[in-house]
Amino acid sequence: MFSRFSLVARPAPISAARVAGLRWLSAQASTASATEPAPVRKTLKPLDSRKTYLVDMYTHLIKTSPVILVLHHNNLLKADNNNLRGQIKKAGGTLTVTRSNLFKVAFRGKDHADPASPAAKAQYGRRDQTTPFNSLFSGPTAVITFPELDPKKVSSVLKIVDKSNNNLTLLGSFIDNQVLTLDGVNKFKTLPTLPEIRSQLVGVLSILGGAGLVQTLEASSKVLYLTMDERRKQLDPTEQTEEKTE
Repeated sequence: MFSRFSLVARPAPISAARVAGLRWLSAQASTASATEPAPVRKTLKPLDSRKTYLVDMYTHLIKTSPVILVLHHNNLLKADNNNLRGQIKKAGGTLTVTRSNLFKVAFRGKDHADPASPAAKAQYGRRDQTTPFNSLFSGPTAVITFPELDPKKVSSVLKIVDKSNNNLTLLGSFIDNQVLTLDGVNKFKTLPTLPEIRSQLVGVLSILGGAGLVQTLEASSKVLYLTMDERRKQLDPTEQTEEKTE
C-alpha cells in the first residue's frame, strides 16, 4: 500500500519539496568519509512509507524556511486549492496542506539529525514535550512558507488569505526561530525589508559620521587658532606690555 502511495503524482510545490527533502537527507547521510561505508538510515516507520516521506518533507520546510505561517483550512476544494496556491506562489510563498500530527513530529525533532528516527522519538517524542508552535496544529491545517525574511511578501500573502472567503484562517507563525501570535505577525508584516534596513543604517551612519567629522575639524581649527594666537602674544613685546598695564 505504501509503494502505491509513493508513486502517486503530487502538485508541483510538494514534489519540489520532496526532491529537496531527499537531497537534505542525502547530505545528512554523507557525513562519513568516502572510504567508509554509508550509514544505514533507521526510521521509525518504513523508509519508503508515506509517513516517513511527509516527516522528511516537513523537516525540509522547517529547516529552509525562515518564515512559516500556520493556517486553518476549511477543507479546500480542488479548484480553490489550486487557485490559492497559484496566487500565493505569485506573491512569494508556498502553500502546503499538512498532516498535523506528522508536522508536530518534524517540528519537535527539528534539532535532531533525523526527526523520523527512533532516536528522535525517544528524545523528543513524549506527549508532554509540546511547544506553542505545535499547539497551533489541531484539525485541518496548512502552512505557507517563505525562503527569506521579507515582510512585504508576507503582507501580500496575508491579503490573499483575508480574501479567501474563510477558506484559510491565520493561526500564528514561526518567524526567525520565534513563535509569533497574530499580533506579532501583523507587526512583522509592517517592518521594512533587510535591504531597506541596511540602506537606512548606512544613511544614519553617514549623517553621524559627517557630523562627527565636522566637529573634529572645527575643534582642531580652534585649538590651532588658540595656540598660534598665544604664540603671537609671546613674540610681540608691545602686546605683553599692554596686558601688564591693563
